[in-house]
Amino acid sequence: PDEGPKIVINGMTRLVDVEIGIYGFTDKQVFEKRDIYDLTRDIVHNRALPQATKSPAVEPLQKIAHKLTSRDIQGRFAEVVELPAMKEGVYVVSAAVDGVVRHQWLNVSRLGLVTKVSPNGVMGYVVDIQTGEPVEGVSVAVVDEDGRTEIGKTDARGIVSERSAQAQTGSCVM
Repeated sequence: PDEGPKIVINGMTRLVDVEIGIYGFTDKQVFEKRDIYDLTRDIVHNRALPQATKSPAVEPLQKIAHKLTSRDIQGRFAEVVELPAMKEGVYVVSAAVDGVVRHQWLNVSRLGLVTKVSPNGVMGYVVDIQTGEPVEGVSVAVVDEDGRTEIGKTDARGIVSERSAQAQTGSCVM
């Protein structure tokens, strides 16, 4: 959250101007959905709808004008763009050039979650990504087609585990 995320934009164009948009979700929207995919899929995966970011589900936060600095003879480019620092949250970032718009979600967090799944259940390990130290008291849930099931809070070692069949079929979120 204290540093600007970096994204890679790539494609092919004869133009040099790329418009990058940053859109945010409210905390309420994030917590009402089952996971980030459910929250962002209508925007990110609807490539046929260039104006997806005009959805009432997202709030426009910032537009950035980026000039391409390197293209090959056919107009192909791949450039790293550093975005401004953002507070923790879920965002959609769009890039528009030459009438083509693409969207992708971005999760900004100070926490990292590592999960391991076995026939006996699931285990999660939560750390502070800047210090590498375990984080106690983080709620971790399993999300599957039946919804979201809390499996517990991390202990002083940053670990939470659940022994159940459901834990093996879903995705872990915090």
